[in-house]
Amino acid sequence: MPTPVRNGANTQRYPLAAAQFTAKGQGKAMNTGYRTIYIILLASLALCVGRLASLHWPAATPPATLSQQEITEELIELEGLLQSHGAFLSLASSDWSIEWRHWQEQMFKLSEYGMAINEYQLRLSQRLSLLNDPNLHVSASHSYVAAQQDYDYQIEYFNDHFIAKNNRGRLLDKTASIVSFIDGMPLSRWINVIRTLLPRSQWQDQTKIAALLSQAHQLRPLLGINPEQDLRITLTNNRGQISYRHLPIKARSTAVGSELWRQYHHLKLSLLPLLQRPWFNQAHASDTLTLIPSKQITPKPIQINIEPAKSAEDKQELALVPNVIITEVINQALVLPQAIPVTESDDSPSPGQALDGEHWWLAVDDLAAMEDSQLQAQLQQALQYYPTVIIDIRKAHGRSQALLHLLNQRFGPEKRTLLGATQYTLGHYRSAQTLQLWGFSHETTKQQIKAQRLSTQLQRFLPARSSMPSEPARVLPARVLLVTGPECIQECEWLAIAARHWPRVDVIGQATQGRTGLTKSFYLPHSKLSLHLSTSLEFDANQQLISAHGISSAKTWEHMAMSHPASLLSKLPLSANKS
Repeated sequence: MPTPVRNGANTQRYPLAAAQFTAKGQGKAMNTGYRTIYIILLASLALCVGRLASLHWPAATPPATLSQQEITEELIELEGLLQSHGAFLSLASSDWSIEWRHWQEQMFKLSEYGMAINEYQLRLSQRLSLLNDPNLHVSASHSYVAAQQDYDYQIEYFNDHFIAKNNRGRLLDKTASIVSFIDGMPLSRWINVIRTLLPRSQWQDQTKIAALLSQAHQLRPLLGINPEQDLRITLTNNRGQISYRHLPIKARSTAVGSELWRQYHHLKLSLLPLLQRPWFNQAHASDTLTLIPSKQITPKPIQINIEPAKSAEDKQELALVPNVIITEVINQALVLPQAIPVTESDDSPSPGQALDGEHWWLAVDDLAAMEDSQLQAQLQQALQYYPTVIIDIRKAHGRSQALLHLLNQRFGPEKRTLLGATQYTLGHYRSAQTLQLWGFSHETTKQQIKAQRLSTQLQRFLPARSSMPSEPARVLPARVLLVTGPECIQECEWLAIAARHWPRVDVIGQATQGRTGLTKSFYLPHSKLSLHLSTSLEFDANQQLISAHGISSAKTWEHMAMSHPASLLSKLPLSANKS
């Protein structure tokens, strides 16, 4: 019997057999390794797909009602949020806390058998509107999305009337379109109820009232109307004709596909402002700025004959002509273009061109667009060569100070001037850092609101005008007209305040609403409602409160009409009613 030998000896004695055995073992090991990696890769891919699907899958529908305990707990937490972050709570009377406790007791009794989220949201909005915070609102987008009912109507404010249309923008009735009753109740009563949901500074905002009237079916709990019945709208005209419309409930789809499409559309809208920043693409500026070219096709004017009625039978029916403004100063209608013309085949943003030989028009919505150097150069040229430059900032928003610095460089004071001040709530540590980025410094003033929840005042100064290159003697300094409105917010309102220190800059139009300050949003735990409120107060150089008061224009459309020819006013692309 042969003597066994070691592996090394066998390898040396039988090299071919040893090599075959080693190769088979390695192949088996390698096959096992690839299979494991493949399984791990597939598992990781499945986990990623599942995670992405969970992000886009419709969220669980929030409860339709809240229990008495949930409402009590949420109101206690809400009171703490207001005391920590609500700037306007510092301006409220000392009895506000006592009134809040009484209201909590009323809500406790009303919710004995539970309360619908829609009714809870309305009653909460009514209570918080007493703070008169223009930025405060309680939003419940989920409740409208999850609603199983909808109505085919919308209400718009037009020529001092509320007009009823369907969701496609067409009149509900061509002969009678003025809303007089909703669900058998006068329109004035609905407006009074809506004003209880708004801060006092927005009671005259007809656009916002019209938007809430378009959700009249959601306001029914405040009037004791059955929310499940058909919506009844009574329409009339100035000839006394009456029309009745019954709008049945239109079921709203809650399929997964429609929910995913809604989330995609919401994501697209939220990313659109980011994609329109100057650092992303300078070509976006033509979308945010409305520049009127000189060569344009003027639409045929709409003739409106205004004559006194001889008798009740001769009264003319209300003519709903779009984009027409009728002033009391000029005895003719201001005919506005139906659409803003676009220059022919031009890849670059179109420069602002004249309305006529002496006037140049520019409309700005996003103030960040003015950070573009090309647009600044265009405005600089207009200020140099046109006697009057009209800048429409009625819908301007954002925190960019590019337009303010550009105008201050030409019209600003010769020395550093106090522009205003602010106080922020101490509940958020980032407020001071944010305000410093907006131009506020730690220089404090003696006169300020003293409150435990508010900081000392931070001041903001208008820098001194820098030296400008000398212009030809024949060129007179330009005159600038800033057109403001209720939607002029944030830095836009500071622009209107700075115009007080610029000798050749006038502010015309409607007053702003005082929405300049810091804001913060909170998510309420049980109702899933979103609370948005102001966390700072702003003052002008005279220590007059700007927040919730706004800036009143020195001149209105009538003043502009008396100082400018009607031929010019007919060219202005104004879409809002006169102030």
